[in-house]
Amino acid sequence: MVEYGSRIRAIVRSFVRDEDDADDQFQECWLRIIERIDRYTGKGSFGGWASVVARNHCRMQVRKARARMRRAESAALNSPDLLPDNVPDPAEEMLLQERRTTLHAAVQRLPEQERDAVVLVVFDCRSTAEAAMALGISPASVRAALARAITRLRKMPEIWGFFLDDG
Repeated sequence: MVEYGSRIRAIVRSFVRDEDDADDQFQECWLRIIERIDRYTGKGSFGGWASVVARNHCRMQVRKARARMRRAESAALNSPDLLPDNVPDPAEEMLLQERRTTLHAAVQRLPEQERDAVVLVVFDCRSTAEAAMALGISPASVRAALARAITRLRKMPEIWGFFLDDG
């Protein structure tokens, strides 16, 4: 833990916003690593394997938090007393949701490093340095992965509509 603690902490820190969450997730990551130690085959470094376990744990926590937020938003929208005055136009909201779904599906088809760079920098609003630390690569490599991802996304026909229509 002493040898790899700072590496795991950097990964965790790139996924959470405050130190309390970072402390909790750091501890959870180590529990996951210990629980899965029998899956470490000895191929590659232990630090790299532990980093992957920690990164996957953090990704799952982010997904769970987003799901909780969606459920809470859905519950709020289904409660007539809680509807805000500035409810978006349903047609616009549907178009935005379709575009989000299309974009997420396209991003999922990217190679892993490019996908991770897009998720961290674009979707999670992390800095290049934070993404680099989380991915275990240099900031220049993150920028290159983003550039490759954007090039690939631009070539996908389903994304063309984002730029061609007025919506």
